[in-house]
Amino acid sequence: MENPVFLFKVQKADAEAKVSSLFVSKRWEKPEINSSLSCIPCFFFSFDIHDSSSGKTIVVKRGFGALNANSKELEDRLASLSENEEDFERADINQVHEHEMSFLKQRISGGEAKEILPVLLAAKYGALKENVIVSGLDFCNVPFWNITAKYGVGISSKIEINGLTGEVFGSGSIPLRQKTERELVSEVLDELSRPSAWLDYSARILSKFLAPAAPENGGAGQKGNGGGKRDVKGRGKENEKWHGKGSEKGHSKGRGVVKSGNGSASFPSVLPGDDSIYSETARVILLAIIALLAVIWFFLLR
Repeated sequence: MENPVFLFKVQKADAEAKVSSLFVSKRWEKPEINSSLSCIPCFFFSFDIHDSSSGKTIVVKRGFGALNANSKELEDRLASLSENEEDFERADINQVHEHEMSFLKQRISGGEAKEILPVLLAAKYGALKENVIVSGLDFCNVPFWNITAKYGVGISSKIEINGLTGEVFGSGSIPLRQKTERELVSEVLDELSRPSAWLDYSARILSKFLAPAAPENGGAGQKGNGGGKRDVKGRGKENEKWHGKGSEKGHSKGRGVVKSGNGSASFPSVLPGDDSIYSETARVILLAIIALLAVIWFFLLR
């Protein structure tokens, strides 16, 4: 065939369904889709790269590839087709006129491709051009679905789908939509409608908010028994020493002792001024909420 093309296997409806499912998986409504079918002219080939620097010739790399005959660049996403060309049916361009498709212009011939490929492969794999052998050069047009999807408020993304394999390219351009406050509240209410979820919520609240606060500077984290002394300089020349939990004068509940002059005073491990969630008021409110949930749960299971 003078100008062959692979007959696409992925139909338009299937390609658009793939794109719609991508948007749904990223929390978007189904987008407005425009799709078109186009063909990329490609040369498929196999190659070997050898090295004779050690006095013996050895093959250091062997593989398959594809060259975009329009952009004159290696087409890595189509390289695997070189290994399985026989799995796809071909036809002449003139035999597929019933399908609305466009063809990118072929800008290089087979002879030019043979000259370009050793240079591109040598640059890619760090080899000498004369050590690259290209063989099995074969030309064919590859169908792609080009899809433009509009979603959100004036947002659009372009997605490509291989018409032979169904592989999707460009899905990374679709951002993950953040949930709205209404959606978050709705999810919580939906979970709370199941009594089995209340115990889980209660346990999580208890473990997160009612766990004892770890002392920031005193306590076992200090150096050994009574180690970890720290000098705190005040306004005058007076030095204060803070002894941790290991100190003989420390307290068993993570409270420290401040010595200043002749007196001493104890203070809680959560210092005043901290953004603490362990206040007595917060504890009472949380316990009331948990108790209410427990009562409702108890009556519904009776």
